[in-house]
Amino acid sequence: MENQFIETPENYADALKEIDVLMSAEPGASKGRRLEILVDLVQKYEAKHFPMNLRTEADEGLPIDEEIPGRPSATSNRAH
Repeated sequence: MENQFIETPENYADALKEIDVLMSAEPGASKGRRLEILVDLVQKYEAKHFPMNLRTEADEGLPIDEEIPGRPSATSNRAH
């Protein structure tokens, strides 16, 4: 993938394929640097096209730490 932008689903798919190939690159090496750039670009694309807003409009009145029925609580994974 030569493009320094991910603008289309095809660019996104190409970037993911290249990331898969580059996963074995040494950090800091030229291939490792390319991997870092691609990961940043993919993260920006995903944030724009696949936002992960876990709170809904119905949740807006609830404090952020209050348990929401049907969802795991923030404290359920803490070690005792």
